[in-house]
Amino acid sequence: MKNYFENSLFISQRIAKQVNLRLEHNFLAIKEEVSSWGNSFNLYLTGSLSRKEPSIRVINDEAVLNSDIDLVAVVSSSCDAEEVNYIHKKLVKLLGESAVITTRADKLPLLQSCFARDLELSLSNPLYECFLIKEAPLQTVQFEHYYETTIHQISCYLFHPSFNMGEKGVYIRSEHTYHTIKLVLESLKLNLFPYKKTVILYKDLLDKTFSDSVQEILPLDTIKQFILKREIFNPKDLQEINIGNLIERAICPYFGIPFSESCRLVELLEYQSTLGHGLIVTFQFIMLALIISINKPHHEQCLYWRIILQLIANQTESNFSSFREIILLKEDAFSHNKSCLKLLSSYRQDYYNALYSKNIGGEIN
Repeated sequence: MKNYFENSLFISQRIAKQVNLRLEHNFLAIKEEVSSWGNSFNLYLTGSLSRKEPSIRVINDEAVLNSDIDLVAVVSSSCDAEEVNYIHKKLVKLLGESAVITTRADKLPLLQSCFARDLELSLSNPLYECFLIKEAPLQTVQFEHYYETTIHQISCYLFHPSFNMGEKGVYIRSEHTYHTIKLVLESLKLNLFPYKKTVILYKDLLDKTFSDSVQEILPLDTIKQFILKREIFNPKDLQEINIGNLIERAICPYFGIPFSESCRLVELLEYQSTLGHGLIVTFQFIMLALIISINKPHHEQCLYWRIILQLIANQTESNFSSFREIILLKEDAFSHNKSCLKLLSSYRQDYYNALYSKNIGGEIN
């Protein structure tokens, strides 16, 4: 039996065995179903299950998987776009809430991002296989891919219904605490990339080889508690953290700024706001400005608001009417973020579409 918890720190062998058995049963059922379709594709795990560090939660004294089951279907290169789309729709219907990405085998070298790195871990061990992929030269994971993951977690944190207007958006879980935990841990993982340019696991944050870089942001005991809360998800009694201050420090290495000079980040954002950026980069800078401004004094919040307005005014790819509405907002509207977040919602969806297209090599499914 496969052990999907090899890289977990706090999951007992007994609990791991229970969840492993359930997963194997579910994956066998999926394999039996798709094998009857007659379509030529392989099915692989990505995400935390491929890294063997999934999260669980305990419900009525029973351990159940808390992580998403993220899957990639690799269709034969001989399939046309219509058949790829047909297979994708069938998989989505079968797998329900599981996240499914569908691409062709000849597109594999174009895949990038952390999801492609996770896929590489599973290529030798498919859940379902119709044809052999001898070698897939996937692109090497880059610093920017961990940065994209951090921006995604910032976005989920800010746009979660409990944080803004209570409107449903693109986020993962109902509990805001879940996004807080993921944001803290993913922003810390960003700091390990200069030292470990391969797969970065949550347990690596406690590895003595790398821990000096993250200890400057959070004490190791605090990091350990966040990893525990993620592995065995428990939203209660989570230590309060100034999330804006944490991101302000954690994001510094990506821009080549020392932790001790994190105040320079606002200068960088001010400068970048005077340039013309495309949809992806503009949204990323807006997310940074929003999250860093949390808990800042009002006059500093207004400075970040002006940065956001300048970023929007100079962006080069989109001309949403909502942008014009944002520019008309008074500066003090930024003090609670709600008006800005509401108007940014459509831009956010366009950001995800553009990022997805970039990381999947232009093929969207």
